[in-house]
Amino acid sequence: MTPATPRHAALVTGTTLLLVYLATLAPGITLWDAGEFASAVESLGIPHPPGTPLYILVARAWRSVLPFVSTAVATNLLAALCTAASAGVASGLVARWTRDPIAGIASGLAFGVMSTVWFNATETEVYSASLSLSMLMIWVGDEAGRRRRRDAGLGSLGDPGSSVRHLRLLAFLFAIAPPLHLSALVAAPGAILLATVDADLRTDGRWATLLIGAAALATGVGTGSYAIALGGAGVLVVGVLAAGSVRSQAAREALALAALVAVASTVFLFLVIRSRFDPAINQGNPATVSAALDVIARRQYDVPGLWPRRAPFWLQIGNLVQYVDWQFALGLDRVVGASPLRTPFTPMFLVLAVMGSSVHRVRDRRSWAAMLVLVTAATFGVVVYLNLRAGPSYGYGILPPDADREARERDYFFALGFAALAMWIGQGAVRAARSVRAWRHSRRAGWAGVAIAGLPLVLNWTAVDRRREPGASLPNAFALATLESAPPNAVLFVAGDNDTYPLWYAQVAGGVRTDVTIVTVPLLGASWYRTELARRSGLYDSTHASAWRGASAELADIAARAGRAGRPVLAAVALEPSTRESLGAAWSMRGLAYVRETAGSPSSTAIDVPAVDSAIARIDALLAGPADQSLVGEPAARYLIGLLACPALAKQAAMGSGGDTTRLLDSRCNFR
Repeated sequence: MTPATPRHAALVTGTTLLLVYLATLAPGITLWDAGEFASAVESLGIPHPPGTPLYILVARAWRSVLPFVSTAVATNLLAALCTAASAGVASGLVARWTRDPIAGIASGLAFGVMSTVWFNATETEVYSASLSLSMLMIWVGDEAGRRRRRDAGLGSLGDPGSSVRHLRLLAFLFAIAPPLHLSALVAAPGAILLATVDADLRTDGRWATLLIGAAALATGVGTGSYAIALGGAGVLVVGVLAAGSVRSQAAREALALAALVAVASTVFLFLVIRSRFDPAINQGNPATVSAALDVIARRQYDVPGLWPRRAPFWLQIGNLVQYVDWQFALGLDRVVGASPLRTPFTPMFLVLAVMGSSVHRVRDRRSWAAMLVLVTAATFGVVVYLNLRAGPSYGYGILPPDADREARERDYFFALGFAALAMWIGQGAVRAARSVRAWRHSRRAGWAGVAIAGLPLVLNWTAVDRRREPGASLPNAFALATLESAPPNAVLFVAGDNDTYPLWYAQVAGGVRTDVTIVTVPLLGASWYRTELARRSGLYDSTHASAWRGASAELADIAARAGRAGRPVLAAVALEPSTRESLGAAWSMRGLAYVRETAGSPSSTAIDVPAVDSAIARIDALLAGPADQSLVGEPAARYLIGLLACPALAKQAAMGSGGDTTRLLDSRCNFR
């Protein structure tokens, strides 16, 4: 049965993809930021800068209506719903633009099964919500443009009709993007074009100027940039001055848009208000306006400008091409480089995208131009703006061996670009199927195009299915096994995000071993974190928090304070030996952590065999399958599986096994 309207196409696509996402949904937390976000939702807290307050508030409200599941499952479901809805909107838009609901379904399906989009749809991350806001901007922009042509006066600034209400709504969506996640604003140029350009590509310059000013003002406020905010305000003024005979109406609209930005920005007050209650997750502790601005502007990080480039520009583009190659058939081969099994599908789908773009241009030049702007902004524009370092798997043999690289693959920054490109792929697939001579006059030709566009559903499944073991239970197993390796009231030093966030979630959402204080070594460079250690656990002198004395001195001081309080000092197995030396000289391995021996013990690393045996049994019980690195595709997951093997390696070494075991223990588990 052929869907009759764009609304039917959206419903078919959204429902289908929601079922797909539910079938591949992570059963708990995943690696990287998911554990932190889920912990922040559970505690109504503040995750890492920029704090994403709107996302936390929405996710917390969503979680409150699902009390029968864990926080992680609830927020995973929110991601699935957001992404399915986004694909549904994409489907409805293409069906409207092309007057072809089948092409709409093909486009929406392709949109939702790009590997990066699919990954984001099945875990607790802000990018699924950001994608839904981006697509909402595109839909509202399209509605505003359509209504402008219908309303009396063709969209004059004094028109009280529905087009003006939609234009104001679009500005409000721009304004709520920074409190959710700034990445949603990548859709703003395409949305503005849809709202202000007619079928002959003539632009309503006054409204375009006002919307550009509103978007810039929202960006400035949402990034803590006075220069961008003033620039946005200046563009609004230009829009008023250029309005000529309707200058007074233009002034009222400019003030209305500025007021909408101001109202939306009040969401950031959540950071100041909530941090004063010191929730379990309180990154940046933005309890003052100044501290909140630091969080919003991400001053904790090394935020790059547009120049100098942190990697050669052509290499940054090459990194994007690498990520494009992962989108269509990742289940055939998960290697990071080109693959003879996977890569041939990439040019095939890109050809379909070119065909779809050609079809779209003939059917509706206005929306085609907007899509061209959207795809460009969400791919090459993101490359220019983010100025990323080379990815961890790219540029070898070109860059120096010690070149600074991103901590993880950043393909998720380009999810909107991949999804938008897929909207053309769907149209191209339907056109290609209808061009086949044997199918030309068959109603089934369109559905054959849907099948072609949906091929990544099959080709990506095994790579993106988050229910597959051992990956599905790995973060939870690692967290529980690590925490249970600790003696009572211990102070546990860990090495980074994947050492930290699963443990936070186990403590905050599960109440597991809350007696253990986790000290994340990379965060010690932030004064707010040192103050937090002083405030919560007495492990730091708050009067010294503003002065950084170097990693070794800070670690030694914290460990000494823990010792004076009679608290055991532990170092996670991932912690480098040189870092562990700052905490103490003599250590005993007892599973997934080393316990500092009492003062006066000889400098050495021993193996606590009974504790290691207990850790091995615990890990075997927690994992739902074999801890086989070949069964997971993500490098971080393979690394954690390697860490989970540390107790077994230690047991073999204690029993006098061969040199290979000792070498693995030294290199993988930092036994030295």
